[in-house]
Amino acid sequence: MNRVRKTGTAALIDCLKRNRTLEMLALKFNYIPDAFALQLASVIASSPNCKINHLLLAGNSQSYSALVNVVSTLNECPRKVQFDLESRAAYQDPERIAKTVYCTPLAANTTPLMIKKLFYSHKCGAIRSVTLEKHKKKKARFAMACYALVEFAHKDSVELALDLVVRGKARLCEGRSIRIVRAGLGNALQ
Repeated sequence: MNRVRKTGTAALIDCLKRNRTLEMLALKFNYIPDAFALQLASVIASSPNCKINHLLLAGNSQSYSALVNVVSTLNECPRKVQFDLESRAAYQDPERIAKTVYCTPLAANTTPLMIKKLFYSHKCGAIRSVTLEKHKKKKARFAMACYALVEFAHKDSVELALDLVVRGKARLCEGRSIRIVRAGLGNALQ
Protein backbone atom coordinates (compact mmCIF):
# COMPACT_ATOMS: atom_id res chain seq x y z
CA MET A 1 0.00 0.00 0.00
CA ASN A 2 1.17 3.46 -0.86
CA ARG A 3 -0.02 6.90 0.09
CA VAL A 4 -0.31 9.25 -2.86
CA ARG A 5 0.82 12.68 -1.69
CA LYS A 6 0.12 16.07 -3.30
CA THR A 7 3.38 16.15 -5.25
CA GLY A 8 2.75 12.64 -6.58
CA THR A 9 -0.79 13.64 -7.47
CA ALA A 10 0.38 16.65 -9.46
CA ALA A 11 3.06 14.61 -11.25
CA LEU A 12 0.62 11.83 -12.15
CA ILE A 13 -1.99 14.26 -13.47
CA ASP A 14 0.66 16.08 -15.53
CA CYS A 15 1.85 12.76 -16.92
CA LEU A 16 -1.70 11.71 -17.83
CA LYS A 17 -2.22 14.91 -19.83
CA ARG A 18 0.67 13.89 -22.09
CA ASN A 19 -0.05 10.15 -22.08
CA ARG A 20 -0.42 8.60 -25.54
CA THR A 21 0.16 4.92 -24.74
CA LEU A 22 -1.05 3.93 -21.26
CA GLU A 23 -4.49 2.28 -21.46
CA MET A 24 -5.06 1.17 -17.87
CA LEU A 25 -4.45 3.07 -14.65
CA ALA A 26 -4.53 0.83 -11.55
CA LEU A 27 -4.16 2.70 -8.27
CA LYS A 28 -5.68 0.14 -5.89
CA PHE A 29 -5.00 0.50 -2.15
CA ASN A 30 -3.18 3.83 -2.43
CA TYR A 31 -5.15 5.95 0.07
CA ILE A 32 -6.34 8.19 -2.73
CA PRO A 33 -8.49 11.05 -1.39
CA ASP A 34 -11.82 11.91 -3.00
CA ALA A 35 -10.54 15.14 -4.56
CA PHE A 36 -7.66 13.33 -6.30
CA ALA A 37 -9.98 10.60 -7.62
CA LEU A 38 -12.17 13.29 -9.14
CA GLN A 39 -9.14 15.12 -10.62
CA LEU A 40 -7.98 11.84 -12.20
CA ALA A 41 -11.38 11.22 -13.74
CA SER A 42 -11.53 14.78 -15.03
CA VAL A 43 -8.10 14.57 -16.70
CA ILE A 44 -8.87 11.15 -18.20
CA ALA A 45 -12.19 12.41 -19.58
CA SER A 46 -11.01 15.78 -20.88
CA SER A 47 -7.48 15.21 -22.20
CA PRO A 48 -7.57 14.54 -25.94
CA ASN A 49 -4.24 12.65 -25.85
CA CYS A 50 -5.14 10.40 -22.92
CA LYS A 51 -5.72 6.78 -23.99
CA ILE A 52 -6.82 5.43 -20.57
CA ASN A 53 -9.81 3.10 -20.98
CA HIS A 54 -9.68 1.37 -17.54
CA LEU A 55 -9.50 3.16 -14.17
CA LEU A 56 -9.05 0.91 -11.13
CA LEU A 57 -9.39 2.51 -7.69
CA ALA A 58 -10.67 -0.35 -5.50
CA GLY A 59 -9.51 -0.25 -1.89
CA ASN A 60 -9.18 3.53 -1.64
CA SER A 61 -12.27 4.23 0.52
CA GLN A 62 -13.90 6.85 -1.67
CA SER A 63 -17.15 8.30 -0.36
CA TYR A 64 -20.42 7.62 -2.14
CA SER A 65 -20.60 11.18 -3.49
CA ALA A 66 -17.03 10.95 -4.85
CA LEU A 67 -17.83 7.67 -6.61
CA VAL A 68 -20.93 9.17 -8.19
CA ASN A 69 -18.94 12.21 -9.35
CA VAL A 70 -16.17 10.03 -10.82
CA VAL A 71 -18.72 7.88 -12.66
CA SER A 72 -20.55 10.90 -14.10
CA THR A 73 -17.26 12.55 -15.13
CA LEU A 74 -16.07 9.38 -16.89
CA ASN A 75 -19.45 9.01 -18.61
CA GLU A 76 -18.91 12.44 -20.21
CA CYS A 77 -15.75 11.13 -21.88
CA PRO A 78 -16.08 10.66 -25.67
CA ARG A 79 -14.59 7.15 -25.38
CA LYS A 80 -15.78 4.38 -23.03
CA VAL A 81 -13.74 4.31 -19.81
CA GLN A 82 -14.41 1.34 -17.54
CA PHE A 83 -14.34 2.14 -13.83
CA ASP A 84 -13.99 -0.78 -11.41
CA LEU A 85 -16.14 0.87 -8.71
CA GLU A 86 -19.03 1.87 -10.96
CA SER A 87 -21.31 -0.94 -9.73
CA ARG A 88 -20.37 -0.14 -6.11
CA ALA A 89 -21.51 3.43 -6.64
CA ALA A 90 -24.85 2.15 -7.89
CA TYR A 91 -25.27 -0.18 -4.88
CA GLN A 92 -24.36 2.55 -2.39
CA ASP A 93 -27.14 4.82 -3.61
CA PRO A 94 -29.11 5.57 -0.40
CA GLU A 95 -32.43 5.38 -2.22
CA ARG A 96 -31.53 1.98 -3.66
CA ILE A 97 -30.32 0.65 -0.30
CA ALA A 98 -33.63 1.69 1.29
CA LYS A 99 -35.40 -0.71 -1.12
CA THR A 100 -32.99 -3.65 -0.62
CA VAL A 101 -32.82 -6.61 1.77
CA TYR A 102 -29.96 -9.00 2.51
CA CYS A 103 -30.82 -12.71 2.77
CA THR A 104 -28.47 -15.35 4.21
CA PRO A 105 -27.44 -18.19 4.48
CA LEU A 106 -28.56 -19.64 1.17
CA ALA A 107 -27.54 -23.00 -0.26
CA ALA A 108 -25.04 -22.91 -3.11
CA ASN A 109 -27.71 -24.18 -5.52
CA THR A 110 -30.15 -21.35 -4.73
CA THR A 111 -31.35 -19.49 -7.83
CA PRO A 112 -32.78 -15.99 -8.24
CA LEU A 113 -36.09 -17.61 -9.22
CA MET A 114 -36.27 -19.40 -5.86
CA ILE A 115 -35.74 -16.09 -4.05
CA LYS A 116 -38.39 -14.38 -6.17
CA LYS A 117 -40.89 -17.19 -5.48
CA LEU A 118 -40.38 -16.73 -1.72
CA PHE A 119 -41.20 -13.04 -1.81
CA TYR A 120 -43.91 -13.22 -4.49
CA SER A 121 -45.73 -16.08 -2.72
CA HIS A 122 -46.01 -13.92 0.40
CA LYS A 123 -47.03 -10.83 -1.59
CA CYS A 124 -44.04 -8.69 -0.61
CA GLY A 125 -44.17 -6.62 -3.80
CA ALA A 126 -42.42 -6.22 -7.13
CA ILE A 127 -38.75 -7.16 -7.26
CA ARG A 128 -36.38 -5.05 -9.34
CA SER A 129 -33.33 -7.36 -9.07
CA VAL A 130 -31.86 -10.34 -7.22
CA THR A 131 -28.08 -10.61 -6.90
CA LEU A 132 -26.60 -13.85 -5.57
CA GLU A 133 -23.02 -13.94 -4.28
CA LYS A 134 -20.84 -16.39 -2.36
CA HIS A 135 -19.79 -15.43 1.16
CA LYS A 136 -16.17 -14.24 1.20
CA LYS A 137 -15.54 -15.44 4.74
CA LYS A 138 -15.02 -19.19 4.97
CA LYS A 139 -16.47 -19.78 8.45
CA ALA A 140 -17.69 -23.33 8.94
CA ARG A 141 -21.40 -22.49 8.70
CA PHE A 142 -20.90 -20.23 5.67
CA ALA A 143 -18.33 -22.36 3.81
CA MET A 144 -20.72 -23.39 1.03
CA ALA A 145 -23.32 -20.67 1.59
CA CYS A 146 -24.37 -17.74 -0.54
CA TYR A 147 -26.26 -14.55 0.17
CA ALA A 148 -28.73 -12.53 -1.87
CA LEU A 149 -29.36 -8.84 -2.25
CA VAL A 150 -32.99 -8.36 -3.24
CA GLU A 151 -33.93 -4.93 -4.52
CA PHE A 152 -37.64 -4.17 -4.48
CA ALA A 153 -39.42 -1.61 -6.61
CA HIS A 154 -40.88 0.13 -3.54
CA LYS A 155 -39.61 0.87 -0.01
CA ASP A 156 -42.77 -0.55 1.56
CA SER A 157 -41.87 -4.00 0.24
CA VAL A 158 -38.84 -4.10 2.56
CA GLU A 159 -41.11 -4.03 5.63
CA LEU A 160 -43.20 -6.87 4.21
CA ALA A 161 -40.06 -8.90 3.52
CA LEU A 162 -38.69 -8.30 7.03
CA ASP A 163 -42.05 -9.39 8.44
CA LEU A 164 -41.52 -12.86 6.91
CA VAL A 165 -38.84 -13.54 9.54
CA VAL A 166 -41.13 -12.44 12.39
CA ARG A 167 -43.94 -14.69 11.12
CA GLY A 168 -41.55 -17.64 10.60
CA LYS A 169 -42.21 -17.73 6.84
CA ALA A 170 -38.63 -16.96 5.70
CA ARG A 171 -38.01 -20.42 4.26
CA LEU A 172 -36.89 -21.50 0.81
CA CYS A 173 -37.90 -24.66 -1.05
CA GLU A 174 -35.67 -26.94 1.02
CA GLY A 175 -37.43 -25.75 4.19
CA ARG A 176 -34.35 -24.19 5.77
CA SER A 177 -34.99 -20.82 7.39
CA ILE A 178 -33.03 -17.81 6.24
CA ARG A 179 -32.21 -14.47 7.82
CA ILE A 180 -33.60 -11.36 6.11
CA VAL A 181 -32.31 -7.93 7.18
CA ARG A 182 -32.13 -4.46 5.72
CA ALA A 183 -29.19 -3.97 3.39
CA GLY A 184 -26.62 -1.31 4.13
CA LEU A 185 -26.24 -1.95 7.85
CA GLY A 186 -22.80 -3.50 7.52
CA ASN A 187 -24.34 -6.83 6.53
CA ALA A 188 -23.70 -6.53 2.82
CA LEU A 189 -22.50 -4.20 0.11
CA GLN A 190 -18.94 -4.29 1.38
